Amino acid sequence: MKSSELIQIFLPFSVCLIMFGIGLSLDFSNFKKVFEKPKAFIMGLILQNIMLPILATLIALSGLPDSNTLALGLVVLGLCPGGSTSNIFTYIFKGDVALSICLTCISSLLSPITIPFLFNFFSKHIFNSGQSYVLDITKTSLILVGFTIVPVIIGILVKKAAPIFSKKLEKVMSKISIIFLSIIILGIFKQNSENILSFIKASGPSIIALNFAAIFISYMIAKAMKMRSDQTLTIGLEVGIQNGALALFITNGILQSWEMSIVPGSYGILMYISGTAYGLFIRKGEK
Repeated sequence: MKSSELIQIFLPFSVCLIMFGIGLSLDFSNFKKVFEKPKAFIMGLILQNIMLPILATLIALSGLPDSNTLALGLVVLGLCPGGSTSNIFTYIFKGDVALSICLTCISSLLSPITIPFLFNFFSKHIFNSGQSYVLDITKTSLILVGFTIVPVIIGILVKKAAPIFSKKLEKVMSKISIIFLSIIILGIFKQNSENILSFIKASGPSIIALNFAAIFISYMIAKAMKMRSDQTLTIGLEVGIQNGALALFITNGILQSWEMSIVPGSYGILMYISGTAYGLFIRKGEK
């Protein structure tokens, strides 16, 4: 089977698995606890859905002026919500897991609306790409609902019907989704091996800048607002670690641009490094 065929099979399946895993992890008592003192949640939501897309656009304009395609790949990444990876890192480094899950869930529920509208705005009015890269809003929204919202709902229903089984399944799903995402990234790199190094060289500094700037700004704002240490950690991870599989699904599956997919593909590797470094930094700071 060709790598392009593998990508077409694994990519949508991987997105569904990640969102299904999020559904399995949802406990509505989490929402109650978070919403009783919503300051951290509201701040995280604003940083995730307003600050991050603007930051991605500014970095794309300054760091990738010679390639609209790579620049728009960075914008797509900035528009995507956090994924299960941010939840996993939050759990490992003893952050506020309830806050992490709530931010991931609400941002994911908003994404079928925010991603197509904001992407088209940035593509047309900021990057002047004309009709080269435009998302059909209705079609894209329906696709994203089918591949993000529906699996979350199924996960919630499975958890409600079989809570013990779903708890065991949740741990397995997170590992499988990471494996699938790794296969997709390797497939994209193999499929485009001739040009991959030049595109990574061009986009690498901007990807790193976005990742670390998002974490740093979130950290500084959380500290300025006197958030608890576990909330500061969680907000940094949620804003700094995006759903790479969803970004790849949009760039490769919907927009059909392998070049644009280099950005979330490269980011899919980097986020594990930055997430670990940030988690260790917060935990060391506490000690």
